[in-house]
Amino acid sequence: MSIPQSEIPRLSILYHAKRLIPSSKPPQRAPSATLNTRVGLIRGDITKLSLPNGAIVNTTNTSLLNAGGICGAVHNAAGRGLLAECLTLNGCETGDATITGAYELPCRNVIHAVGPVYWKARKTNEHASLLASCYVASLRLAVENGLDVIAFPPISAGVFGYPSYEAAEVAISTVRDFLERGEQEGGAEERRLRLVIFCTFESKDEIAYIELLPNYFPPADDKEGSRKSPEQKTPEEVKTNFSCFSAPSPFAAPTLHKDTLRISPKLKETPGPQDPNRHRYHHQNQQQQQQHTASAPDDHDEDEDEFVLVTGELY
Repeated sequence: MSIPQSEIPRLSILYHAKRLIPSSKPPQRAPSATLNTRVGLIRGDITKLSLPNGAIVNTTNTSLLNAGGICGAVHNAAGRGLLAECLTLNGCETGDATITGAYELPCRNVIHAVGPVYWKARKTNEHASLLASCYVASLRLAVENGLDVIAFPPISAGVFGYPSYEAAEVAISTVRDFLERGEQEGGAEERRLRLVIFCTFESKDEIAYIELLPNYFPPADDKEGSRKSPEQKTPEEVKTNFSCFSAPSPFAAPTLHKDTLRISPKLKETPGPQDPNRHRYHHQNQQQQQQHTASAPDDHDEDEDEFVLVTGELY
């Protein structure tokens, strides 16, 4: 069952519904009520997002062929036509992206982004720049092709071994800078992206986005929820409809079958990302980073993260 675009909550709605909490630290960017209506967050199967004039991003390898994980799910859902088109494209460089049709997917296009393999790119200190380049290339392709919506998975945060917290920070900061430049340049309305969606599928990625989004997209005022796009549901509807927060995913661990979720209080009380004594979640990422540097290519999956969500509220 597909997820309608109108059921994907924007940040303004999530703040109003208390599902995103402002950071206790000074934000990295200035508040913008407009931008907070143009970014959404959802946990679920990216192949189920119904985006009539939008694209989902497929995180893939340089061959553009089925690489398992998200890539495998995208190819399986799109059908054989997607693979046939990818075979005609002669691959794609790391840090770049290319666009194809969507075939049997409920969106208009698929943008294929080739993220860096963390342990390789880190040797030359190119990991962050290559990852940011993936997001910029994907956003530009969306604009150039007249799309008004784009949905990103956490690029490189799976089998490519990029620590979830670091990957989320690159993603969020890059999207913020891109959208902000568009606002300042005042491009034609029809060529501006109306919505950028961060679609996570693992709890560790979701936790990272929940913590970092308020740093780069802080709430603009106490009435964030009053600003919404025409198709966006109201704060009351977001409070009572949790299907969009826990949509099933073929490549994710099983989700909890409860109406709502919350983060463990221990996570809420820990230092922010700018504190030198970052919380245990970030410490685990540092340990993962050391392990990835020393491990073989087949050993850099992040599935061993110990974080769990418990019943209660999600955002």
